[in-house]
Amino acid sequence: MTRTKLQAKVAGEYKAPACKLRPPDCLPDEARPLWDEIVSSVGPRHFRRSDVMMLAQFVVLTATSMKLWGDLLKFPDAESLKEYSVTSRTLNSLAGKLRLLPSTRDPRQRDSGNDPAQKESLGDGFFGSE
Repeated sequence: MTRTKLQAKVAGEYKAPACKLRPPDCLPDEARPLWDEIVSSVGPRHFRRSDVMMLAQFVVLTATSMKLWGDLLKFPDAESLKEYSVTSRTLNSLAGKLRLLPSTRDPRQRDSGNDPAQKESLGDGFFGSE
């Protein structure tokens, strides 16, 4: 590291070069496009190396969930609904841990539910006025 970069790092101005997160070899080929879509939809420093296997699980579960949803629409039954429900809860948990939920991306965007200005800005939304 050059002296200028070292001084910038000490001053908090230096940013390490970002690299694209590569999928693990065990990720199925049909899940790779979803991997690429998720990785490219966030900033280059959003994920860490330690997130790779959790993100792989998220991608595989997302594909599984979409298949279960399609099956459920064609042939609704209690067992498929239960399996879809479990998959959805797991996906939601993983999305939070991977900081993919809107409420986990930026602490300044968290909705406390107590901001009247924010409620007003929503206006007559999908469900109409209350």
